[in-house]
Amino acid sequence: MALLSGLTLFVIFSTFGSFSGSSTQASSLPTPTRPGPGKTTFYSGINFTVVPGFFKQEAEETDPNEFDWISENFGLVFKTPSGTPDWPKFKREVARLNNKAARNERYKVLFLARHGQGHHNVAESFYGTALWDCFYSLLDGNETARWDDALLTKQGEAEARKAAASWKTQRKFGIPLPETYLSSPLRRAASTLLLTFTPNIPNLRPIFIENLRETLGAHTCDRRHSKADLALLYPTFTFEKWFFPDAVRPLSNPLVRDDPLWNPLLRETEPQKQQRVKDALYEIFGFKLDRNGRNLLSIRDWELPKGETYVSVTAHSGLIASALRVLGHRPFRLPTGGMIPVVVKATFGQEQEPRLPLESDVVKPCIAPPPE
Repeated sequence: MALLSGLTLFVIFSTFGSFSGSSTQASSLPTPTRPGPGKTTFYSGINFTVVPGFFKQEAEETDPNEFDWISENFGLVFKTPSGTPDWPKFKREVARLNNKAARNERYKVLFLARHGQGHHNVAESFYGTALWDCFYSLLDGNETARWDDALLTKQGEAEARKAAASWKTQRKFGIPLPETYLSSPLRRAASTLLLTFTPNIPNLRPIFIENLRETLGAHTCDRRHSKADLALLYPTFTFEKWFFPDAVRPLSNPLVRDDPLWNPLLRETEPQKQQRVKDALYEIFGFKLDRNGRNLLSIRDWELPKGETYVSVTAHSGLIASALRVLGHRPFRLPTGGMIPVVVKATFGQEQEPRLPLESDVVKPCIAPPPE
């Protein structure tokens, strides 16, 4: 496998803040002020929390291994007198939260969906997690399948279509449709989003968000295609403004152009991933750290409408697990093709934690015996 050039690695480490190498710390910022025409509002930070009382997945007695999110109406706790899901009441409650929110508070509903089964999921089940992590995940595939930037299996496609049918059913009960559709730039997530929502949403225009991708580094299933390739493969998608451009392709290293954030020797750690999740949440709520990790700037011309409340996020099990930790939600593992909705409160102007350097895990390959 080709290695990223030293220059490219330095740029990634110092600007993206996901791998070790950055010595930047977040500085203290002014108290938020009411924005005016032509002004940029500065905030010292955002605190994200889950608002309880809306979905069964929040309750300790709900077993993730037994819970069927489709038959349970996405987990909604509100019921009509006839026993059907009461989505109109849910919408009223969310609107009430935003209407009564303080100036520095905002509420959004995130539908966090895991992609359908991919070829890498099948390979990990076949080889076992231990051998997968230290050997087979580092390969592009085997003699029967490829799993680099893994595609959906037939089962994975069926799971996404089942999700589409469930959204169609819930629409009959008045579920609020997402106003924005965000996706990891890995193919299995983008394909799941299209199969799930194209039957329900005309003129669907999803957005690729770099920070929604799965754990960075080492595993080839988590190495994305180039931005140019993604634009060809998914012509209805747009790219966030901070999506990393294709790097210059040196003749000695043709893989550099494909994924500037993927390193075959380093694997992102949980603290790094949680910081990346926070950055994604900043964007979803309309704010973002600058490239040096110092400021939290109000975005006045980004693709997300300022008034949107309901957001679809199609991503990965590891990314969603980290997001739930950041939000203070109980652990709730999703099956392939699964989804968990959460009501999230963002409070602006909170004290911002320092952005400290974080060390990545160095991959230690093993010698794999042939499968029995």
